Amino acid sequence: MRTPGGWTRSSSSSRGSSPAAKLVRANVEETPQRVERYEVRSVPTLVMMHRETAIARTSGAARALELRNWVEEALRSSAGVVASDR
Repeated sequence: MRTPGGWTRSSSSSRGSSPAAKLVRANVEETPQRVERYEVRSVPTLVMMHRETAIARTSGAARALELRNWVEEALRSSAGVVASDR
């Protein structure tokens, strides 16, 4: 789904419930201010956010299993940050 400002959101959960995480893609050519704000130096760059704060980042191409492991590790290591914000 395309949104204003160059963001593309992932589709909603197939179960109809709120997803634990959302994937959002930003086109670096359309949103140079975000490139600067989130310090993107290479493409692709993945930044895990919580309430507009970067809590994890990785750059470079990766296979699906590597991405899954990165997400799981990032969530584990940032659990205290996210939980304390509830």
